[in-house]
Amino acid sequence: MRNIIFGVIGILWGLAIILYALLSESSSAGGAYQAGKIIGILFGVLLFVAGPFYLIRGLKELKDDKKERRKKPRKRRRE
Repeated sequence: MRNIIFGVIGILWGLAIILYALLSESSSAGGAYQAGKIIGILFGVLLFVAGPFYLIRGLKELKDDKKERRKKPRKRRRE
């Protein structure tokens, strides 16, 4: 369940960072500011790419857990 939550957060946060970078005005600031902005965009892309990976991984784990619960035989009571 944790992977599902982290996957969704990664997708949304990464998308928000990328959209902000695309929609914000470009300024003619110094080199350090531009370098930080590029690193921020790369971080957003990384989150956006890693998010679906963890989301799919979490869904597979959830599916496997449900299969394991079904396969276990029930214990019978002895009286």
